[in-house]
Amino acid sequence: MAAQIGVYGLGTMGSALALNMAEKGYDVAVSNRETEWIAPFLKEAEDLPGVVEGHADLTAFVGALRCPRVHDPIGGTDGPDDRGDRPATVDRGYGYRRW
Repeated sequence: MAAQIGVYGLGTMGSALALNMAEKGYDVAVSNRETEWIAPFLKEAEDLPGVVEGHADLTAFVGALRCPRVHDPIGGTDGPDDRGDRPATVDRGYGYRRW
């Protein structure tokens, strides 16, 4: 699966976001620092229209995302006319580019 959305962090906000996206039919890759949270989350998401795939390894998590991949940190930016102090990062599958 090449996920359309990747969510790192399955706390209250991350799990709700991932479940909501999967409920709308998006394919979602998830990961969490405490890897034991992944299996119970996948069990909760198994009947949703979108495919939810869990990854304990960060390399596999990033690799599961479709290209181009855009990293937009919470509190970060929307591009060159950003609202934050950190630039968005785009990975087109062959490297990173800062905006």
